[in-house]
Amino acid sequence: MNSIRFYGAVDEVTGSKIEVTSWKDSVLMDCGSFQGHRDSSYLANKKFPEENINPNFVILSHAHIDHAGMIPALVKHGYSGNIYSTPATYDLCKHMLPDAAKVMEKDLPIISKMLARSGHKQNVDVLYDEKDVSDSLKQFVAVPYGEKVKLTEEIEFELTDNCHILGSASVKLTVDQKGRKHKIWYTSDLGHDKSILSNKPVYPQDITHLIIETTYGNKSTIPGDPVQALLDNIVMTYRRKGKIIIPAFSIHRMQTIILILHKLYRENALPNIPIYVDSPLGNKVTGLYGKYKDHLNEETMDYFTRQGLDPFVFDGLTYINDIADTMLVSKSSDPCIIISASGMCEGGMVRTYLKDNIQNSLNHVLLVGYSASGTLGRRLLEGRNEQVIIDGEKYIAKCQTTYIEGFSAHAYLDYLLDYVDKVAELNKLKKIYLIHGEPDAVRNVKNLLQERGHKNIIIPKKGYEYKL
Repeated sequence: MNSIRFYGAVDEVTGSKIEVTSWKDSVLMDCGSFQGHRDSSYLANKKFPEENINPNFVILSHAHIDHAGMIPALVKHGYSGNIYSTPATYDLCKHMLPDAAKVMEKDLPIISKMLARSGHKQNVDVLYDEKDVSDSLKQFVAVPYGEKVKLTEEIEFELTDNCHILGSASVKLTVDQKGRKHKIWYTSDLGHDKSILSNKPVYPQDITHLIIETTYGNKSTIPGDPVQALLDNIVMTYRRKGKIIIPAFSIHRMQTIILILHKLYRENALPNIPIYVDSPLGNKVTGLYGKYKDHLNEETMDYFTRQGLDPFVFDGLTYINDIADTMLVSKSSDPCIIISASGMCEGGMVRTYLKDNIQNSLNHVLLVGYSASGTLGRRLLEGRNEQVIIDGEKYIAKCQTTYIEGFSAHAYLDYLLDYVDKVAELNKLKKIYLIHGEPDAVRNVKNLLQERGHKNIIIPKKGYEYKL
């Protein structure tokens, strides 16, 4: 039977796995890790592949770990077929997947202690290792945007830029059932029309089924002017001679902040303050953004190229690649801007800077992305002068912490609703599947779409089979 199953990102925003089955073969779109608290996400990921996912083909929409992180585990458990992605996604995965394996190995002792405290008595082993990552990377096949790939006589696909991160794609998957074609459009993580770094998403034509994310299904629009808010907070902290620490995810968020600071520098709006980018992974990823400039926002790239400038290089900006330089900047009391991973402060070099600087009330942590409950980023946001524990040591967070919304690469609610309206106008949709959102967000999107007259809207159940 031609059908579709969802094994992740169902009433949650991580672990994306979608299996589409024809009469003969199956295609897995994405194979992501569940993310969140280290112990609970480890247990969720350890269940893989209990769902008996056994695809003939894998299509990867983009390199974020919640979409790509379990590909090495799939290969470890016997998958030997091709893994299709855009060239940029393949290049990103060469860095992202080895990094994920190293982080997992590093986290094992902590996870083991956490599980022991909660009464779990099971072996804690890595879900995959560097060899599994290496093996999986050999199975990648790079497919440019707009190129149709025929997998079998029944199945073909095409990738289109969805403007989320570098190399990310929506997937158009066509399943031909004896002349009756089911044409599925999987948005994956959808970008929006306000990004300084990405282009605007396009609307699909000639489709019958829409699978769309709902990450910000309960946030109507980008609040205020995030660039002005970023500048105002930098200037305020600079005037009191404090340091600004900006935790940022290594892909897209970090490059977005660098571009914004570069434009502010060119417009003479930025104070004369040194800027440091310190993230081994982020530095490599930024190099790839430079390689694939033709994928990025045309207006922004034109702004820099007209002046003969590299968007990611300017006076006063330094990329740190040596731990000695990290310690020098971290220990210094001189005002500066530090951009470092990870975004929620749960790992990465940013923890070094936080340990050395959050006990100084002059300093300022600027969160430019969401921090989940229980993460260090959230604890800093919720409690000035409160005690936090970083790597087993206690610190009093005397610094100021501010959350600036509006830098996300996900579409907000208003854009999602208008997107579905336009897709429905251009196509005769049979079904709309809402995924990749928390329960309240998914249900809010469904209710609002129904108010706009849309029908056959499905909030999938995990593992349940839906006939095409």
